[in-house]
Amino acid sequence: MSSLLQGDAALRFRVVSSLNKLRETNPHLWIDPRTIEVLLAAEIAGHYRSYQALGPLRTQLRQDSTALAAMERAMEHELERIFRLMALAHPIRGLHDAYVGVRSANRTIRANALEFLENVLAPDIRNVLLPLIDSQVTVDERIALANRFVGAPLETAEQAVATLLASEDAFLRSTAIYAVGALQLHELEPEVRKYEGAPDPMVRDSVQATLARLSPDAEEANPAFGSY
Repeated sequence: MSSLLQGDAALRFRVVSSLNKLRETNPHLWIDPRTIEVLLAAEIAGHYRSYQALGPLRTQLRQDSTALAAMERAMEHELERIFRLMALAHPIRGLHDAYVGVRSANRTIRANALEFLENVLAPDIRNVLLPLIDSQVTVDERIALANRFVGAPLETAEQAVATLLASEDAFLRSTAIYAVGALQLHELEPEVRKYEGAPDPMVRDSVQATLARLSPDAEEANPAFGSY
């Protein structure tokens, strides 16, 4: 419990997962609900903030870009952390099945999972969570909701990248670093260089690729950067 507020997103995920397993083997284990509620609210707000950053980047990067794929992967991790925290805060039987269901490619399974969540979740959680998992809600609609719920809209790619660079999530930070190179944001090069010695190898690799992309003698048509 004392490690739940870890800034490192990957470590925080492992802590939450461990608590889930402890709860499964010992259903009467007491977990401070106030701590879980605070962290759950922060995770949901962070997920909405990711949608705010996604908006400007979608207009600037190719849809099949490495950066966008990494961001989508990071946002999937955010959503899983949200569901795992909900299982701790509200030990409702069937939450895990609902999480699997809302990610299913089968429309009927998704609809059944959403209906289950509508029936079991408290209104304050239901109202902010369901738009994030309902496939009928578009990305643009989620961004609009994020601007309303979180505030401080991100209107430019530079603002979005700077926000992601400050993230504790290695996937999101790596996404931002790749985007700096892809969008030729030379003004953010000093921020990128701060992570040359980052402990995460994925972040270090992103830094090396981006610095090469920003180099004055980099070839514009270098195929190594085609995946941006």
